[in-house]
Amino acid sequence: MKIPERNGKRIIKRAVHTILKLNLCRLKYCRERIRDFKGTVIKGWTGHFRLEGKPELLQFALDTGLGSRNSAGFGFIEKVGKR
Repeated sequence: MKIPERNGKRIIKRAVHTILKLNLCRLKYCRERIRDFKGTVIKGWTGHFRLEGKPELLQFALDTGLGSRNSAGFGFIEKVGKR
């Protein structure tokens, strides 16, 4: 997919949202977590969620994590099972 240079970040987000579908199914538990990271309040969720999408994008999400604070250790996901 070729992405135009202008507004690249917005276009990438839109493309990811249309290709990768995130279903927040509460399989076992779901809990909101609030952390203070270097003076910034970060909201996150802990739980079991179902993620649907193209296999190569799911693998990319597993490799890189989800969210904007991955380099700080947030956004970690792990594969639990296959449906």
